[in-house]
Parts: sequence; structure tokens; C-alpha cells
Amino acid sequence: MANAGGKFSAKQFMVAMGRVNIPLVIGFALCQLWVTLCFFTPQLFPGNPGSNVYGLSLAVTALVSIGAMLRHHRFDVLLKKPAMIYGIAASAAVGTLLIPLVSGTGPWFLALTITAAVLTGLASSLFFMAWYQKFTEAGSAVDCVLSITTYSVFLYVLTRLLHAPAMSPWITLALTAATPLCAALILNRRMPPARPFPSLAVPTNVTSLNRFIVKFCFGLFATSFVSEFLRSYLLERNDLNYYSSEINLLILLFKIGCSVGIIIIVQTRRTNDFSFLYRTSFLLIMLSALLLPHIPRQEFLYAFTNAGAFLFKLVIMLIALELCQRFKASPSLVFGATRAAWSLDLLLGSSLFAVYQQFSGTYPQLLQTISLFLVVVVVVAFLFVFTERDRTSILSPQEDAETTSTQSRCEAIALHFDLSERETEVLNLVAKGRSTPRIQEELHISAHTVNSHIQHVYQKLKVHSRQEILDVVDAWQKKSD
Repeated sequence: MANAGGKFSAKQFMVAMGRVNIPLVIGFALCQLWVTLCFFTPQLFPGNPGSNVYGLSLAVTALVSIGAMLRHHRFDVLLKKPAMIYGIAASAAVGTLLIPLVSGTGPWFLALTITAAVLTGLASSLFFMAWYQKFTEAGSAVDCVLSITTYSVFLYVLTRLLHAPAMSPWITLALTAATPLCAALILNRRMPPARPFPSLAVPTNVTSLNRFIVKFCFGLFATSFVSEFLRSYLLERNDLNYYSSEINLLILLFKIGCSVGIIIIVQTRRTNDFSFLYRTSFLLIMLSALLLPHIPRQEFLYAFTNAGAFLFKLVIMLIALELCQRFKASPSLVFGATRAAWSLDLLLGSSLFAVYQQFSGTYPQLLQTISLFLVVVVVVAFLFVFTERDRTSILSPQEDAETTSTQSRCEAIALHFDLSERETEVLNLVAKGRSTPRIQEELHISAHTVNSHIQHVYQKLKVHSRQEILDVVDAWQKKSD
């Protein structure tokens, strides 16, 4: 259904694509690419214990994100300053370059480890929040979906090209360090304000907002916690091989298809269809955890987890963006909370894997126990904490009974009088009292085209004014009763 309930057309899809903020999409994709490749850097240098930086960096990310939440008004201002953005990007680049140097023991190497962890942790928190803030000001749900998908494309292409045996790991390291600098250049560009896309519904009071933030952060926490353990176990911390594999290419095609579907959903306001994405993410992650003891160390099993986490990440990002844009919540508050949850769950997930490695020889059934525990975590998160009802309260349109009744009557009238798809949309909006400029804005057509469709509706319904259209709609209700 398009906007007012009609079918989606290819023209509408092209309109949505024409309004995409391309610098925003590419810049945020580069930001995501940096944080992924940064934490995979030790895999480029066999024997390098730089993975120690990973846990410390996640702890720093969590602390900084929590601090941003507590002082969100101040951080909202700081993260708009170009000098601050360049400083964060420089920290990301320097911290990345330091990771391969953490290759020994002693005070010097300990200092390098802490420095690399602090620099990358700060950037992982603040750089993302700065981008989220930019999305709130200049982006849309479509931009957000495309950026996350573009990141997946970048990751596959780079790992495919640069993770070859003949390619020096230092080239990959240099490109990884350059990505935050490029992202900062884009972030500091002046961008036009966000163009209006079909909006979603949000809570109407602060209490429900704060409660909802807690619930969806717990959902994010549970999902990423399970995903991180599965990643560590199934890939044995050899992620670059997976991301450059043919299996990941198939998952990438799946992600692109899902993104196209989400764009259609957002553009047409058919937001109830998000329930399919939500349930699919739940099933994929739960299936991976359930099969863990039976199909160990298989890349295709992690592909299920990766696909499920991708879908859940999209839903979470759309919710968070909607809260900031429509409810006017602080980006540092909302995204600081999500970033803190993300870093803590990755830290606990990798810690659980370390515990498994230490005790798996002593307790042969430990993997089965952990598998059951992970399944319970996912089920509790999806069915009892961050439920589909919670998700629907944000992403589903909340129309009153009168609005729904009006739309149903208009569809019945359109079927009886053989109105076209666009004429049905115009009829529905006129029946809701929309003016010509408002119809023009909602349907993305010219005023002349709006008036032309209205005249066609007049002819088919044999009326001569908008008031007579309202009378027909009202009379149709009585007729149906």
C-alpha cells in the first residue's frame, strides 16, 4: 500500500532513492567499517597478542558511552564541533596503528596496550554517537538502512581484495587507519536537513520513552551477547576468512534484499511488516545457538547468526533514529545507551568464550550447557523483555478507529467506482481533510497533478466539490452499516 493505502510502485522506490543522502550513507558506512577492521587487526599479524586490546577497548567504550548518557546535553554540543570530530578520528587512526606493536611483555608493551585501547575505545563510542547525531539532523530511515548495508558491501569487498596471501597486512592496516579520517571529512560537511519521509509512531510521554530505551537496550544486549559468543566459537577468531568467503557473499545478497524490502516498507508506511524481520532475526539467532553443539565450527552456522543480528540491528537503528527525530530525544542519550549495551555484551560474550576455552577440557558437556543458556537468553529477550509488542509500539502506525474506518470506506468506494491507484490515495487524503499542498507533500507530486487526480475523482463519483466527496464517504458508511 502506498502512503494512504495503495500499492507500492517502482516510481515511488526511485523517488525514495533520489532523496538518499549519499555522503551520509557512505560516511557512516566507513565509520562502521573502521570499528570492524580495527578489532580484526590482530588477525593480520599471526602471533600478535593485540587481541588483548579488544576487551580493554570495549570496556572504555562502555564507560565513555555511559558518561555521554549522563551528560548528554553537553555531549550533544561537543559532538557538533569539527575540531572534536577530527580529534576523535585521529585517535581512531593512531589507536589502530598501535595494535600491531603490542607484541611483547613488560611495562612498555603494557603502556602501548592501554594507549591503543583507550584511543580506539574513545573513538568507538564518540565517533558513532557523532554520526548518530548527524543522522538525526540530516538523515532518514532509508539512509540508515542503506548505510548499514553499504558497510556490509564495503567489508566484503575489502576483505576479499586485501586478505589475499600475497597482500601485505600493512596495506590493510593503512586502509583501516584511513577510514575514520575519511569519515570525519564527510561528517564535518554541511548537509541539508533531513527530508520528510513517512514517519513512524513514538511514545507520548517521557516515562514510556525511558522505559522503552531500557527494554530495547536489553534486547540489543542479549542479541549481541549471543552473537559474540557464537562468532568467537564458530570462527575461532578468524573473522577475515569468513567475511571474504562465498558464504558471506550469499548472506550479503540476503542483506541487500532485506534492505530493499525495508525501504519499501518505510516508504509505503506498511510498518506492520517489520514483525516479519523481527521474528526472522529471533529465529535465526536462536537456531544458531540451538545447533551449536551439533554443528561445531562451521562458517555457514555463523551465517545464520550474522543474518539474524543484521536484521535486529536494522530494527534497533530505525527505532533509535525515530526516537531522536520525532520525540526529540537526545542522540547522546539514546545512542549512548545502545552503544554502552553493545560494548558490554560483546565484552561478556568474548569473556564467556574465554571461560569455555579454559574449562571445556574438564567439563565435556559444557558446550551443551552454554548452548541451552544462550537459547534461554534469546527467548527471554525476544518474548518477555523486548517483545514484538514493544517493537510495534514504535514502528507500527497508531491510527485511531475513525481513521481506519475512513480508509476502509475509501477503498470500498474506489473498488465500486473503479478508481486508479493514485486516485484512491488522493480520495483517502481528501476524506481525511488534507489540503492540496499537504497531499502534494505526502505523495511527492506536483499541485497540478493533485488537482488533476481530484478532478478525475469528481467525474467518477459524479460530484463537484470536496464537501460532496465527504458526503459520499459518509453516506457509504451508512450504506455499509
